[in-house]
Amino acid sequence: MSSTLNNPIDRTRYLIARSDHFRAWCGITTGAEDVKLTAALARVHRVAADLRTATAPFAAVHWGNYHGNRTGMGGGAWMRTSSIITAFFATHSGNDSEAQIITDLLALNDTVRSIIDDMLTLSGAGTHIHFDSFRRENPPRAMPQEANRTYLVVQYEWTGTVWGSQTEA
Repeated sequence: MSSTLNNPIDRTRYLIARSDHFRAWCGITTGAEDVKLTAALARVHRVAADLRTATAPFAAVHWGNYHGNRTGMGGGAWMRTSSIITAFFATHSGNDSEAQIITDLLALNDTVRSIIDDMLTLSGAGTHIHFDSFRRENPPRAMPQEANRTYLVVQYEWTGTVWGSQTEA
């Protein structure tokens, strides 16, 4: 079972894995829904994992800041919690030439934008985590210490609301 703090990470991993564009990017296009979901989840890592051995393309998710605000007292109280979650999307570049790396970064940027569009469509529907906003944290970039790998960092904010009585702090 996920803890309160890990739950948004697990739900974000699930939301990314539900993206048809993410699945296509990873080559996961055939099979029953449960098989595709399991295969896609294997490509969405927690940053605590050793990403040097991850099979590209992949995504990795980790925490930023976390906070909550309580409104009211007793049975009518509600809690709104929010956090910044950062997702990294990575793939290999075609080669080391600067022109090819730029081409690959632009393609990766378009791919991730399509994945984010899928996530926004699913966000808040059913049991999917709800995102109030998202932003690309940095421009797409090649990591020089990782030869033949391009990275795009996307950062977005999730928000959840809990209704009912809250325990006094």
